[in-house]
Amino acid sequence: TLHSAPVFPHSRYPIDLKPGFNALLPHIPQTRRAISLLCAEASLRCANGDADAAVQSLLDAGRLADSLSDEPTIISQLVRISGWKLICASLERVLNVAEPSPEKLAAMQKALGEAENLKAMARALAGERATGLSVFTEPKALLAISMGGQPPPTRARLASAALATLHKATGLFQKDKAFYLEAMQEKIDAAQLPFPERFTRGEQSTNVAPNKFFVFSR
Repeated sequence: TLHSAPVFPHSRYPIDLKPGFNALLPHIPQTRRAISLLCAEASLRCANGDADAAVQSLLDAGRLADSLSDEPTIISQLVRISGWKLICASLERVLNVAEPSPEKLAAMQKALGEAENLKAMARALAGERATGLSVFTEPKALLAISMGGQPPPTRARLASAALATLHKATGLFQKDKAFYLEAMQEKIDAAQLPFPERFTRGEQSTNVAPNKFFVFSR
């Protein structure tokens, strides 16, 4: 089934992102397991002397990893990256013991080049910024985080409302929100740079809230 899946370069899994940080992503562990299965198949095919079939398994694993490219969540991109890490390790083992055809090597080289997707992590960070912004605009979003998606009790709702009111009265709320948006924008900008500039800029971007009163962004 994994080998026969059609290629849809802009496909999306049917997920609901409205719950924000508590959105359910059941396809993530399934995708991770499927990538591992294809990499294991590559090793088996290589051991059986079929180097081209082994590379094909890795190409299909890469296509599966890249099916997460358009998802605006950090966890999706981390799984995509870890999937490609596994594919690269499997490819090293295949090339150490077998010699695929030039056509398969060219296809693999193309897939590896396209895996360096500058838009993927920037999109994920933008999605995370939007989800985080909901904490500043909708008090129930903060409660959803603290309660793990469960309906909050009346006492928790009152405490959250009181905290938000105090935070706004002191002016810290707007500063907290501005800091969060600025810090996330720095990371989005950094994510769109080529390597190694991307890594360097990311290390230089704002990572720590100015003080302990920035309770939401912290």
